[in-house]
Amino acid sequence: VKDPVIQGENLLYVSELIEKRATEAISKLTDNNVENNERIIEYLTSLLSCLNSIGKGMQLPDEVEECLTDEEEKTLSDFWHQDPLNIHPRLLNLINIFTSSHPLLISNLGITEEAVNTLQCGLTESIPGPFVFSNDSILQFIITKFENQKTGKNSYPLLYGLLNSLITSNYRDFDEFIISNILNQIFFNKLNIINDDPDLEQSSISIFSTILIKSPNLILSNPDNQLETILEFSLNLLTKNEKFVIKSSEMFWTRLITLRKGSKNDTLIVSNLFNETQLGYVLTYRTLSSLISTQRSNIDSFIEIIKNLISKYTLNSKNWLTDSISKINQDRSSKNLKIVENSDILIKKLILTRGNRNCNSILKDFWLQINNLIDYNKK
Repeated sequence: VKDPVIQGENLLYVSELIEKRATEAISKLTDNNVENNERIIEYLTSLLSCLNSIGKGMQLPDEVEECLTDEEEKTLSDFWHQDPLNIHPRLLNLINIFTSSHPLLISNLGITEEAVNTLQCGLTESIPGPFVFSNDSILQFIITKFENQKTGKNSYPLLYGLLNSLITSNYRDFDEFIISNILNQIFFNKLNIINDDPDLEQSSISIFSTILIKSPNLILSNPDNQLETILEFSLNLLTKNEKFVIKSSEMFWTRLITLRKGSKNDTLIVSNLFNETQLGYVLTYRTLSSLISTQRSNIDSFIEIIKNLISKYTLNSKNWLTDSISKINQDRSSKNLKIVENSDILIKKLILTRGNRNCNSILKDFWLQINNLIDYNKK
């Protein structure tokens, strides 16, 4: 259906019907009938899933001109920009009913997932539409969920994912102050919950990686000086055991080191971080230490960080590697563990690669040697 008036009228009818059915079902939730509540919540989840399916079904193709003429596109855009039937506030209110009108719904993961999926429907749209919600509306949903104590932490990765998608699609609409405010509420104020929960660590560091790709200044020029905490958080993730956490941390660090997109000021800030502070040494030490102690399946992630450091900061990397290996040998010697031998030769080999592919084999051989292992593929 290309006529926005017909779209709007149909959506109005369906949304009113879903709201009526949902309100009736929610009124039957009780405190002492678990089986009944589970059945009702399953029904409510399916209702909200219907709304999500409608949103997906109304998505336009990537190339709008393939299905709409210029006139049709303008008619659709003007209609949904004005929203004469108030479909946007009605849909947002409907989502709010499902997610916030009862304690059992607030904490329910399935309900939150369907709500998040519905809010994401319009993020890829190039023109206004019925499921294209304002940034403020989506941010408010995220903040409200985090502020509610009944929202279980199992829902946090979904909410982080929603923010990640929002930034990916609409990063040009944000400034440092907006990002600083949202990060305060959903990350910095929740660090005690996030730390040591792999799913939360992975989903939150992914937000920072996305920002570094799309608009680095949003965290590099942060008005509340949040960058230091973000860097320390990211350094700590290098010591984790979970492969997906390590991989996400690697993505953050490689994107910060290389910084392929950013202003001159962004580039200067990152350059100063590595040239004028201890960050380069600390990152090298943490990465090498973790490389030594990690399992085989994780070593590529640590190698990637070291390769990028050597490639981008070749001269400094020699000192960082020298100091890091010296500290590692002190640590290992105190624990009666095998130390790094012939470190000068190792460092010279690494620096000569300038971060190319040869760096991979050198560091893999180093990992085998320090762990007293043999690469049988070379036999």
